[in-house]
Amino acid sequence: MALSDGVLVERMRAGDTDAADALLRRYADQAQRVALSVTRSRPIAEEACQEAFLQFYFQRHRIRTHEGAARQFLMLLVHRRAVDAVRHEARQLSSGWANPDCPDIADVVIAIDAARDVRAAAEKLEEPFRTAIGLAYFDGYSYRQVARLMGVPEGTAKSWMRAAIGRLRQVVAV
Repeated sequence: MALSDGVLVERMRAGDTDAADALLRRYADQAQRVALSVTRSRPIAEEACQEAFLQFYFQRHRIRTHEGAARQFLMLLVHRRAVDAVRHEARQLSSGWANPDCPDIADVVIAIDAARDVRAAAEKLEEPFRTAIGLAYFDGYSYRQVARLMGVPEGTAKSWMRAAIGRLRQVVAV
């Protein structure tokens, strides 16, 4: 009989790499489909999955043991890594000093600095606002996806995001 995700997570937390392998094998196909749906490239999807699998193992103490939590956490990591990979590829393709549409370096530095301030302020938000705003604005999920990932009604997710934005406006002059 196959062990439940919760049992495998507990064993993985204790350092059992076989339990980690079992969980990753259990969800490898689904993870690959998620990554491929975002990247549209098998090699990039495979790389995103590998990075997500490593992150999954190294963040094993953050995984809850209730049914579906391990799969949900893994798919969240896979989606994030896939989005990051697509963004990286887009930057690689569009980079170049000869590009007339390329923004001025000073504008880029200012934007990076402002983004760093917003991220730092967002990290100081209390739960569930921090998670909602992180999923929506830093990871690119829609409010519907945020609601589904957090297991709350869509209206609740919207309220949390609005409240988080309001709190960020108080802290950061955007």
